Amino acid sequence: MTATDNEALTRGELSELAASARLLGTLLQRELDAELVGALRTAGLAPTLAGLGLHLPVEESPAELDDLAAAYFDAFVSPRHGHPPIQSLAEGGAYDGEPARAVGDLARQLGLERLGERAFGAPPDHLGSELELWAEIVERAPAHAAEFARAHLAWGLPLLHSREARAGFYGRLCAVTAAFIEAALEVRPG
Repeated sequence: MTATDNEALTRGELSELAASARLLGTLLQRELDAELVGALRTAGLAPTLAGLGLHLPVEESPAELDDLAAAYFDAFVSPRHGHPPIQSLAEGGAYDGEPARAVGDLARQLGLERLGERAFGAPPDHLGSELELWAEIVERAPAHAAEFARAHLAWGLPLLHSREARAGFYGRLCAVTAAFIEAALEVRPG
């Protein structure tokens, strides 16, 4: 974030944050495969990601993509220790809990049912889905962004911190996403 402490953010800065949240949300919900890597390169996002220490595969060899798929599965789909990044699992031990209902209701209130289409089949309270909804909130109703972050992003910090020591792309993604959420908790629109 560009603003410090109690400095208010401009609309442009809020839009940049929203774009970052969408990108992080996508990367949490979808493994890096040849299609996604190509889309990120085509969109010109490889340098942005590299600036965050998130380096895309150079040649997208089948072996490298297989390794990334296994790392994604281990970090976010079926971790050996812990659970996938889903708020209902973190807070209640089961899918489709109160957080899923609350996030789904909020998305519907904002007319964002389409978020489910972009969420790659993830539940509404998947951390990636919640980052995408936060992006919409920060652009449409920025006064509510920090409140949403406290209710629907902060829960993910312990999970992300526990996984950021992993080597490679997904360990770094956890570290970057944790730093982003910590900053999102302090968003104050101008």
